[in-house]
Amino acid sequence: MGEQISILEVHFHSVTSTNEICLERLEEKKHSSVLISSNSQTNGRGRNQNKWHSKEGNIYFSFGFIKDALSENLPIKTAVIVSDAIQDFFDIDIQLKWPNDLVYKNKKIGGILVESVNSDGKFFVVIGVGINLKLDALEAHWGDLNLKVNEGERLKFIKFVFKKLSKINEDNFLSDWKERWEKKCFHMNQEILILPDEKKAVFLCIDTSGRMIVHLDGEKRAFSSSEVKIRNAY
Repeated sequence: MGEQISILEVHFHSVTSTNEICLERLEEKKHSSVLISSNSQTNGRGRNQNKWHSKEGNIYFSFGFIKDALSENLPIKTAVIVSDAIQDFFDIDIQLKWPNDLVYKNKKIGGILVESVNSDGKFFVVIGVGINLKLDALEAHWGDLNLKVNEGERLKFIKFVFKKLSKINEDNFLSDWKERWEKKCFHMNQEILILPDEKKAVFLCIDTSGRMIVHLDGEKRAFSSSEVKIRNAY
């Protein structure tokens, strides 16, 4: 595999996708972890192959590392870390929508995309984060933090989050992630619609793998990858 010798940090004016570039750099096997950030993306991606609108002025970065095994709760833990960082850095209270949407004033202001590739028994893991600081919304559910932030401050924030995210694989780091995520969730014990069939259910909690637990058709059920809609939100 070769010796893991350093942490690589690269900032671009524009890239296709920070996740894409981050994975490419990880696969070179020269670095223990990689941080790629950019002022804009031409092909930014969200969950389920959705396009992430990525004009200049917002925050786009990806953190990558190599692991022997995958952790199912990485997206949930990342949502807690990033929402805490926004609170600490910008003094704005962020809520969460399952599994890892960042929500402000009932609108999505940020998303997290975790991707992985298995190579010779090792996993190249990339965590992508997009946060809307100031955005002309093309969709009704898009929101922003209503902040105009220069490049220097954006990079300072990215470094601030990276310092926290870089500890995500430590055994005792964020040991109370489940409780912290549930405290930030704005639809606990509320009716949700599970897509694509829009089945009505009540969101109860998450389990230790990050799956949502709901009350549906008279019983408790667990879901790991479904999309949900929330009344009066999105």
